[in-house]
Amino acid sequence: MNYFKKVFLFILGVVFILSLAYSNSFNRGDYNTKRLVLKKGSTVNYLIDLRKEGFIKRILQPQTYSSYLRVNLEEAAQLQCKAETKDMQIYLSQGSKKGLWPELKENMILKSNNNRLIKTQNVMVRAEKNIIPINVEIKLNDDVKADSCEGNLVFTEKGKLYGIIKITVLRS
Repeated sequence: MNYFKKVFLFILGVVFILSLAYSNSFNRGDYNTKRLVLKKGSTVNYLIDLRKEGFIKRILQPQTYSSYLRVNLEEAAQLQCKAETKDMQIYLSQGSKKGLWPELKENMILKSNNNRLIKTQNVMVRAEKNIIPINVEIKLNDDVKADSCEGNLVFTEKGKLYGIIKITVLRS
């Protein structure tokens, strides 16, 4: 009797793990980690396709998308960022795994990870220079029924335009 109980629990555990792996496939495409190279005076296009969202995300939050951008700069710069949109709202933040991520305001200078150390194969090395991590939360307006929405992330340095990331969101 005890043997059948152990076999049953083992089979139940395997079925549970397989169901978790299957449900994880529903969540692919719910967020995106993207590395963009922004040169001074340039415009970079960034395309988000909401049709690639997972089933669960489409049911729970069909109008919201999260993206984690790593913006590579060609040279060190103290940048500010603001969102210019018409058909969507963009929430920008910078943070780490520690604590809350405060919203970026227009006059805040973006932090780069120039001095961060990372561990690779038991050796501490410096991270790549001039990378600015930005967390972007996009919420599409409910009243707009267009197939695509556009917005810009405008980067400025000391009041002068540095570069633009043009965000295009494709809806289903």
